[in-house]
Amino acid sequence: MDLQTAALDATRQRLANHNFTAQLFPLDHAGFEDFFRERPVPTIDAAIFNLGYLPGGDHSIVTAPDSTLAALDAIFRRASQRFRLGIVAYRGHPGGQEETQQVTDYLKRLPRHRYALTTFSGRNTETGPIFLGISSLLEPSTRPT
Repeated sequence: MDLQTAALDATRQRLANHNFTAQLFPLDHAGFEDFFRERPVPTIDAAIFNLGYLPGGDHSIVTAPDSTLAALDAIFRRASQRFRLGIVAYRGHPGGQEETQQVTDYLKRLPRHRYALTTFSGRNTETGPIFLGISSLLEPSTRPT
């Protein structure tokens, strides 16, 4: 899901280059909850977020904390017992550092008995991209009854 057609087209091409296909939807992640209500998804095993703006695209179209947090809420309500999440947050544009901090704080508040947070950033820790990863600590055999 992406708001920009160019991002969907690039994703479709990259997947095709590796013999993968996927359903891609032109959708702002602010609309995830409505999307999932209309197309019931019982569980989600993995999600990937690329926060910021589309390189080479319109830099006035950027992700924002409120819609990103709403999207994360929608996904975590459906997270499977083996859920994985990868987020690359670009911090060099206006609002990027604030969004990254709010998303990081959100992930740090997840139940520690269920999720582990991993972060990685390169040399430019102020404005460079940061990776945030979530791994479920619960194996399918330990699902609560």
